[in-house]
Amino acid sequence: MQFDQTGLGEATITFSSGGFTLNWTTQPVGAFALYYLAIGGTGYANAAVVPWTANTTNGNQTVTSAIGFTPSCVITIGTGDANASPSTIANSIYCIGAMDSAGNQWAKYGYAGNGLATTSTTSIQLTDSCIVGCGGGTSVLDKASYVSMNSGGFTINWTLSGSAYKFISLCLKGPIQVGHWSKTTAAATATDTITTTGITPVAVFTTNDCAIASTSVNTGYRLAVGASDGTNNGALIVTNKNGVTTDVVDKANNQFNSILVANTDTQVYDAVATVGNFTSGSFQATWTTNNNVATQICYVAIGH
Repeated sequence: MQFDQTGLGEATITFSSGGFTLNWTTQPVGAFALYYLAIGGTGYANAAVVPWTANTTNGNQTVTSAIGFTPSCVITIGTGDANASPSTIANSIYCIGAMDSAGNQWAKYGYAGNGLATTSTTSIQLTDSCIVGCGGGTSVLDKASYVSMNSGGFTINWTLSGSAYKFISLCLKGPIQVGHWSKTTAAATATDTITTTGITPVAVFTTNDCAIASTSVNTGYRLAVGASDGTNNGALIVTNKNGVTTDVVDKANNQFNSILVANTDTQVYDAVATVGNFTSGSFQATWTTNNNVATQICYVAIGH
């Protein structure tokens, strides 16, 4: 999608042995770079995508679907939209969160206001919640945390509830772990070793908002995601500076690294890493470019 809510490309996906096929119902106007993380194998025989609507009152919410299994992990996305799908709205909003059956969880949210004389951009990342939202302000407005995985769904608890926003969750059953760490501040080349309990990773998904661990809303819009299977990497980052009269908006994609960290004032990476060295119970992030900020990195480790 481009800035005026015009859709540039839309596709459905079908699976086959050894790959998948995209059917473009809206043909992209350019050869855009697309990165993917494919999850399969006998260890992940159970997977389901579940759309649902958030409660507008505090307390537990159980999301149920005829998926026929108890999830090990749930990854949730949303755009701060209460309209029925398909829908497009002004402002750039993203919400992504993850939780596993051990109670590990994290949540990210970013906001960039549309058509403003002075930019209003915010972001927040929490590790005690699976969903968070703050609109364009400096206060958390929506917050939910893990309660349980259930047969056919999951339960979360809203301590701050707002509108009946639409969310989509990917429910997975298999050896998978959600977690986070604060990256090293040592000069490159530097390495972080992250422990995974009871699994040997075969792929790792990461995300960060380019900031240290915090429970407060940060100014500036930052979305960085990436993945690695130990050999192949892919990452992207989008930033939008806050409080300026002329937008400072940057984006980057990188097929050689799996973690990107960058500030909102420059197109230069502050830190860059590849993820690999998978062993029984751990993986490593190797920083070939690094700064002295202990940026908090969230992850989902997919194992066997």
